[in-house]
Amino acid sequence: MAQLIIEYCHECMFLGRAIEVAQKALHHYPDALESVTLIPGSNGVFTVMLDHLPIYTINEEGLLPSSDQVQNLLAKKLGAKLA
Repeated sequence: MAQLIIEYCHECMFLGRAIEVAQKALHHYPDALESVTLIPGSNGVFTVMLDHLPIYTINEEGLLPSSDQVQNLLAKKLGAKLA
């Protein structure tokens, strides 16, 4: 079972995307995830980690990933296909 951690910039209003990513992950991988943790941060952070290893970090242009992009990365890391 894996731990999904999403650190997001509170002041940048990234909470909505963090919740969307978390919700889709829980929907698609309920048996593969032990926990999903949201961590409010600052300074434009948006990092998705699986077992404390980053699988996505916001790019230099400051563009957030789509929730589908993150789900594809999770599928690769978890060795699973989207449900």
